[in-house]
Amino acid sequence: MEIKDYMKLPYTRMVQEMNDESGHYFYDKILELDGCQSTGDTLEDRQLPKSLHQRLAIAAEKEGVSLNQLALYKLAL
Repeated sequence: MEIKDYMKLPYTRMVQEMNDESGHYFYDKILELDGCQSTGDTLEDRQLPKSLHQRLAIAAEKEGVSLNQLALYKLAL
């Protein structure tokens, strides 16, 4: 298998908005690839459209769950 074949596999990507002692940023990792992670100052840095993030954040707030919990629920459908 070549690297381009691995890049086409259906990896699970998790993006979290973080607010901690380091400040405000977005943390992104590929669950199947231990150590494959990155951070960015904006959602654009993580390739998640602002409008999608906003809709998901609003829906999560309405449901009273975290954004990650909502994403897991949506993915499980």
